Amino acid sequence: MAKVSIENAALVARKVNEIFDDLLEDKKFLKKVGNVVVKDIKAQARLGELKLPALANSTRRSRDYLAQFNTTSRFYAVDKSNVTFTGQLIDSIKSKIVDGKIVISPTGSREPYITASGVFKVGPDNKEVGSFLKKKGFEFLVVTKETKDKVSTQVLRQIRRAIRAFNKK
Repeated sequence: MAKVSIENAALVARKVNEIFDDLLEDKKFLKKVGNVVVKDIKAQARLGELKLPALANSTRRSRDYLAQFNTTSRFYAVDKSNVTFTGQLIDSIKSKIVDGKIVISPTGSREPYITASGVFKVGPDNKEVGSFLKKKGFEFLVVTKETKDKVSTQVLRQIRRAIRAFNKK
């Protein structure tokens, strides 16, 4: 039986931990990962891939009527529960880095809309709309297994690059 030993194994393990810690503090990398997650969340919502509760008949009628007077998203469908009536909520989703963590949430205000009575109305901002929808069971900030796998792949690539750079020293 052949035995192989790694010289300075403790040093190698410590260096890999340092590389990983540095990666978690790299705002540019974290922003890149956040953008990948945001892109995937938006795509899921627009394509109707979210598991959302069915729309009530009254909601469908209301959406159909209001669509005559308001600009709708190209992904909108009367009977499709995909949180894309105007697209403003989905378009507002952004990522930011807070205390070394990626935070993804809707941001900003919404354009006024025309109500059923023909009055222009300024509604709540996107964060409030998101909270309201979440309370109603419409969870739209969902990170799928596929997105998690993409993120894992990006992290592993960065770690491999850093290890290769370390080995060249």
